[in-house]
Amino acid sequence: MFNQIKQYLNFNRGERIGIVVVVFIIVVILAFPYLIKIVPPGSDQDFERFAKEIEEFEKSYTHEADSLNEARRLDFQRMDRSVAENKLKPFTFNPNNLPSEQWSSMGLKDWQIKVIKKYESKGGKFYK
Repeated sequence: MFNQIKQYLNFNRGERIGIVVVVFIIVVILAFPYLIKIVPPGSDQDFERFAKEIEEFEKSYTHEADSLNEARRLDFQRMDRSVAENKLKPFTFNPNNLPSEQWSSMGLKDWQIKVIKKYESKGGKFYK
């Protein structure tokens, strides 16, 4: 009978390491609440800078929302063509021979314009 019990309690090296790791994890989990009480609490944080950043974000968000509301108020179906042209500033668009100034007026960054111009100088064309 002692041999049968000994068979169940005989572990190879990998099993012993696994048991030690599991026991260690259990001990750490059980000791964690006590270790938290020993560690001193962190210093008080200064949230003034964070609050200022929140205010700046809210201001920019309301400005963006105002511009969106203004764009929604434009009724393009009933609008006079001259008002629409004044607001939208349309021009004929062919990306194959568009100067850099018009690319920048459309909102592209300088590096994007540089890449487009390099593509065109190498013989590239836009088809769609």
